[in-house]
Amino acid sequence: MKLRRFSLTAIVGVGFGLLVAVCGGAVLFTSVTANIKNTRDLLDSTAHLSLMSIENIISASFDPISEAVMEIRDFVEDGEIYLSDEHQVSELMSGVLLGNRNIEWVTFTDLEGRTWGVGRKKNEEIVSFAGQAPRELQLRNFFSVQGLSGKPQWGRLLRSDGRIFANVSVPVHYHETLIGHITAGVSMEHLSKALMEFGADTNLTTFVLNDRRSVIAHTGNGALDDVEDTRLLTPLDQFGDPVLAALPSAQSVATQRSQSRFGLDVLQVKANDEGYIILTREIEGFGYRKWIVGQYIAENTVGDEIRRLAKSALIGGVILLFSALLALFIGRRVAEPLGEIAERASHIGRLDFDNIKPMERSVILELDKVATMINSSVEGLKAMSMYVPRTLVSKLLSRGLEQTTCPREAELTILFTDIAEFTSISERHSAGEVAQMLNDHFAILVKAIEDEGGTVDKFLGDGLLAFWGAPDEQEDHADAGLRAARTIAQAVAAHNKAKPDKALKVRIGVHTGPVIVGNVGGQDRWNYTVIGDAVNVTNRLQGLGKGVAPQAEAVILASGETIQHATQTDWLQNHGERSIRGRGAPVEIWAYVEE
Repeated sequence: MKLRRFSLTAIVGVGFGLLVAVCGGAVLFTSVTANIKNTRDLLDSTAHLSLMSIENIISASFDPISEAVMEIRDFVEDGEIYLSDEHQVSELMSGVLLGNRNIEWVTFTDLEGRTWGVGRKKNEEIVSFAGQAPRELQLRNFFSVQGLSGKPQWGRLLRSDGRIFANVSVPVHYHETLIGHITAGVSMEHLSKALMEFGADTNLTTFVLNDRRSVIAHTGNGALDDVEDTRLLTPLDQFGDPVLAALPSAQSVATQRSQSRFGLDVLQVKANDEGYIILTREIEGFGYRKWIVGQYIAENTVGDEIRRLAKSALIGGVILLFSALLALFIGRRVAEPLGEIAERASHIGRLDFDNIKPMERSVILELDKVATMINSSVEGLKAMSMYVPRTLVSKLLSRGLEQTTCPREAELTILFTDIAEFTSISERHSAGEVAQMLNDHFAILVKAIEDEGGTVDKFLGDGLLAFWGAPDEQEDHADAGLRAARTIAQAVAAHNKAKPDKALKVRIGVHTGPVIVGNVGGQDRWNYTVIGDAVNVTNRLQGLGKGVAPQAEAVILASGETIQHATQTDWLQNHGERSIRGRGAPVEIWAYVEE
């Protein structure tokens, strides 16, 4: 059955589709979040405008009263009327009451406490009084005349005959001498009526509090259908509105923006097993204490919008989660073969070809091609590594190929090995047996050399050439070369003891001297090797081993130059100087024999 394969392009297309889905979910989530923020901002702005409208209503009701008392004051101080002329004063004050329906009474009080003025009864009749006001207009004076400034000053709220009055006073001077003060009062009934007209929506209740202590205006809808005049100016818990009664224990849910920008406080309370949202803000200038204007509304009237936002957020979250999980699943399925490729590439980078498992074929066309090429490349690299030492390649790659392989002169320690009487050994064994013996022998040599950081240059028939000090610089290259030689001698002796039928005798030469090290060759065939007189001397030294100990299983001959660079030489014996072919001066010989 032919394996069906799919194009990576198709997979990437699906992946991008998923990415779009994820982005769409993210956009939806962001949109819902923005809608929530915009809704909150809109509610803050709407609440701000609504409370501003309430403040404007209060200002529209009370500011003309301040202006009226100032006009009367100006008439007196400018000498246009005389306070001694009660008839003239009464006409002026009556005109003020007729011109402003909100003003309930206007009085003048002298420094001795005598009062005269005009007032409006409940039946709208305007009456004048002097010295003693009618019972329903008898109001306590809460002002210290001496303490009044030149501007209108609102006093404490007053209760008279079951009605609540706000009052404002200004001082009156005659020829810069204080002679008394003019006071005007307005019933809070007018303010409640004006607020009721503003809050015609029965779901919205508008109120004004006197420093969170008592109610001074109420529209009489919402949680409280009707408000009696006698209830005004009573504490919150006695007023009869359960929402306002719960105000001291309300929980603030205001945003930092609404508090810092608008001075707006948003509260949540429970009353009659129903939730309410209360909006409040403090205002100054109309009473002895700060006034608090506010509105409240049942939570279920604004719940629909909140539920829509919550539903949108939930849908966006589900889409985002689903898209993320699906993209993760597809991504892992696609990335899994790439992870295997990366793992094998790391083995290749370490030249660890023996631990690379062949990649399995893939249903994805492009990944299948990559798997096939990696498997082929690994097989090729394994074949190449049989002819090129892996440690050498690794060192060259780690130090920079071009810089390291450029031929240069360096002082190195060189090691030459050779098997004694190899020709007769070859005659006694088959070709296969000889090859196996050489492979086992060279395995011992290569391990000993690489364990000491040496570089295997090449195999020369039954011999081997290695060196220390390149491409890696080694200060103890002489000691490393001698240690490797002794390890080889001991390992060969142990091998011969274990397999006497395959016993070999090895001669080893070690010499230290200047050589040329680097790439030598031409075109596409290059060798990283060493050349020079020191190489020849090393070869001649191992050749002298036959004469030093002909029957020894292993003999090491080291030159005096190597001994001079080494620090641990007590296991070597001096055999004097010897002349070697191709060199005029004799060479000092140090030997070690492994019997």
